[in-house]
Amino acid sequence: IWFFYYFGSEFLSLALAIIVITLTTNEYSNRTFRQHIIDGLSRDDLIWGKLLLMAIMSALLTVIFVINGYIAGSVNAFQLDRADIWTKAGYIPGFFLHAVGVMALSFFLANLFRRTGVAIFAFIAWVFPVELFLRAILSAGLKDQGLVSDKLPVCVIFHHNAKIADLFSNPTAILDISSIIPNGLGIENMLMKCAWILVFLGLSWWMLRKRDL
Repeated sequence: IWFFYYFGSEFLSLALAIIVITLTTNEYSNRTFRQHIIDGLSRDDLIWGKLLLMAIMSALLTVIFVINGYIAGSVNAFQLDRADIWTKAGYIPGFFLHAVGVMALSFFLANLFRRTGVAIFAFIAWVFPVELFLRAILSAGLKDQGLVSDKLPVCVIFHHNAKIADLFSNPTAILDISSIIPNGLGIENMLMKCAWILVFLGLSWWMLRKRDL
């Protein structure tokens, strides 16, 4: 349950990115950032306000994620112990970090381009062709064996730690699907998620501090 909810939520990340990008770029186009500075807020206050908003949104989404997962698990666990619903619940904190990571990346792109359409296009391009092309070059061309290609931001933020390809290469795998789904994302991936979140938020903070708003 938790894995498939996590995997499915990745496809809704574009909606989350559009919300963050639209809110941020509108503050540039409407001169809201500048008005906040005139009203007495510091640039640090602005970035902390955005961080708080992203944390609250991620927490609310995680609560919805848990409630939906628990309901789905209860409905489908009539032959199992209710405690089994929480099996592989390590994807819950992973979902929280995924949501924060998507918003941090979107916030960075919104501050970088300051135009809604351009920032959304940049997000879509980065998630799909750009990073896939970079990973192909690093993996096939330079044969980095995942040392760099597996640590690129989108690869880390959207990582689900399960070998979905096994379901297609081995038809019998569906009979024991739990064997190919780990208990969570793993400590390494969660730490890398945190690292990229800090990088994107740090770059956004630097731009807000240096730019003329």
